[in-house]
Amino acid sequence: MKKRLLLSALLIFACSSDLFAQDYMKMKKEQLRIEHQKKLDELNKNIYAKDLLKAKVDSMKNENDELKSNLELLNSKISVLNQELTTEKEISQKLRDLATIPDFSDGTFNDDQLAFITNYFRREVESLYEEEIGSKVFIDSTEIEVSIEGERGYTPAFYFQRNYNTSLAGDLDKDGTLEIIFNVGETGGGSAHWSNYYCLKIFNGNRRNRYEIFQIEFTCPCKESEDCRDTFGWITDVSGDILTIASDCFLEDDSNCCPSSEATSKYKFDGTPRLSMMKK
Repeated sequence: MKKRLLLSALLIFACSSDLFAQDYMKMKKEQLRIEHQKKLDELNKNIYAKDLLKAKVDSMKNENDELKSNLELLNSKISVLNQELTTEKEISQKLRDLATIPDFSDGTFNDDQLAFITNYFRREVESLYEEEIGSKVFIDSTEIEVSIEGERGYTPAFYFQRNYNTSLAGDLDKDGTLEIIFNVGETGGGSAHWSNYYCLKIFNGNRRNRYEIFQIEFTCPCKESEDCRDTFGWITDVSGDILTIASDCFLEDDSNCCPSSEATSKYKFDGTPRLSMMKK
């Protein structure tokens, strides 16, 4: 009897243990399923976030490409506007320059040009006279003479005409500025008189220093056995920027009044004081 009871108890315990084990395994599987599902959900969330981030990056890239395209279009429009503005400025400047280009048809210095030239020679007289002469400068309006008033014939002086040769006026050196080459008679205060060519450069536009003046210099065209001495050449022809200049030539035994011959040569005028002799 006792054995039966013990056996029944063992059977009941065994069955209970088996049921408990089955329940435990069910619970364990359910928990594992839940944990696995959580991980799957978390993974899906990460994938979604990654896709969302990628979509944002692609959207920003597209926006950036669009901005670049708009910027290039804007720069192109700005470049066109700048070109148009530059063209308008150039046209305006040319119109202003045309308004200030002097008329050479009558070959006469205007009052502004005369004032500049006479003031230039006034300073030259003062430097040669080595004295501050102020209002003593005398200007003869007939044949513009810049000299010391009351000392004519005894002190340095410069003479030039109000009119000039129109063939020696224009943009001679093709640099965009205008030049007038004119002859100036000079004396050191004694009986000796000579002449030189000077160039008045006239700059276009609203430049502060609109004028510039300088003496033109050139090498003697005479042969090696001859000399130009103190005589100065004269321009016989002008062709563009090429000046043809003739000069008296003296042999060693010639007196100053009587040169043996005359020589002519061509010189290139480049807007500077020194002329370049052209090769023959």
